[in-house]
Amino acid sequence: MNKKTVLWLLLALLPGFAACERQDSPYDNFQFSLVGSTKSVHITGYAGSEKVVRIPSHILGITVSTIEAMDCTGCRIKSVHIPETITSIWVSVFSGCSNLTKVTFDRSDTVIAGTGSFPGDLYVKYASGGAGTYTRSRGSEVWKKR
Repeated sequence: MNKKTVLWLLLALLPGFAACERQDSPYDNFQFSLVGSTKSVHITGYAGSEKVVRIPSHILGITVSTIEAMDCTGCRIKSVHIPETITSIWVSVFSGCSNLTKVTFDRSDTVIAGTGSFPGDLYVKYASGGAGTYTRSRGSEVWKKR
């Protein structure tokens, strides 16, 4: 093959390479740590600006089991979806989320570390109501299961 043919071939393939650029993954805004020789993942922070947040069930093919921190102070999160893989939520994880008005739990036995993990009485409501979607009016301390 001569140089001119190779050059034309490369130019023809170039648009295909541009189309293969990396797409955002569903966990790009989450900070996380691998725990126990990568047997599980713990969420250790959130840097996104989305109002509706889905906690990933897997990161890098590894199960996400715990939410350690989200640092919601001043955040815009209005709704969060917690997948079935989450077995524990640490203290104060969502306590600073004053805009949070909807939380969906896929699992009924997630251990929530304390009453300060969420704003209002969600800790108590989840403990007695289990999996499902809970809502509240913004600024209200009272959550209701839908």
